Amino acid sequence: MLLADGAAVAAIVTQGEEMASTLAQNVFQIGFVVPDIHKGMAFFKDKLGVPEFLFLENPGLEDETYLGQPAPLTVRLAFGWCGNTQIELIQPIAGVSTYSKFLEHNPQGGMHHYCTEVDNYAQGVKDMESASRWCKAAVTMKHASPISTPPA
Repeated sequence: MLLADGAAVAAIVTQGEEMASTLAQNVFQIGFVVPDIHKGMAFFKDKLGVPEFLFLENPGLEDETYLGQPAPLTVRLAFGWCGNTQIELIQPIAGVSTYSKFLEHNPQGGMHHYCTEVDNYAQGVKDMESASRWCKAAVTMKHASPISTPPA
């Protein structure tokens, strides 16, 4: 994800490909798709020291698409901090999405995406587009203030 002015672009990386250095710096968030969000939060708290999570039972996502088609979905989300890196946990509940398909192929869950902070959003988008040889998907998103601010 490339963050600037509250907007973001997410990148799903193909394994084994070399990343452009500008897209590997300033990691802000690592997103994981999990089969059980409560077990995922417990793992990150107990094993990795994430002190707490903001849990959203049904965040009410709108205008979602999958493969260019409307794709309503229901997910559970949790956001926590491990140092300066935000941890996002996503549990797909209903609907076909990149998250449900990821979980079909990885039933135990795993890392789904990462995001990096950039100074220039337009340049970050260009960098993302030029790196399409290793990028499977790019998604523009908006994040609310409390979720995208690290703890003091």
